[in-house]
Amino acid sequence: GGGYAVLQPQIKLTFLSLVSSGEKRELSPEEQQELRRKINSRERKRMQDLNIAMDALRESHQHGATPGRRLSKISTLVLARNYILLLGSSLQEMRRLLGEVSVGMGVTTGPVPRLLLAGGWPLISKDYGCIGEDKRGATCY
Repeated sequence: GGGYAVLQPQIKLTFLSLVSSGEKRELSPEEQQELRRKINSRERKRMQDLNIAMDALRESHQHGATPGRRLSKISTLVLARNYILLLGSSLQEMRRLLGEVSVGMGVTTGPVPRLLLAGGWPLISKDYGCIGEDKRGATCY
């Protein structure tokens, strides 16, 4: 069975608890060093993955950045959050306007306006370019 280190703040790794037997034993200095290496390696990989994701997020919002200067992580996250909120607000406004236009044109009974106003996404079917929530409720044009 595998094990895990008993970690306490500011205390060296000295014990290993074996999950299968519940026994605890002191780690040798070599085992402590190997365990520390594995923990550091996992943390390094986690941070590399996080930095790759942050760079990808920064690239999607380059238009607001100063050329040659990289946004901080917190600035990147705040910018992304604000952009998501803006998109949600724009989508809500679009649905409201679509509802007004549909009511003004007398087109409130079809499945497509109701689907869009409810916040759903019409699916384009492979069968004859139909649109609707699924094949059973699809409306073809």
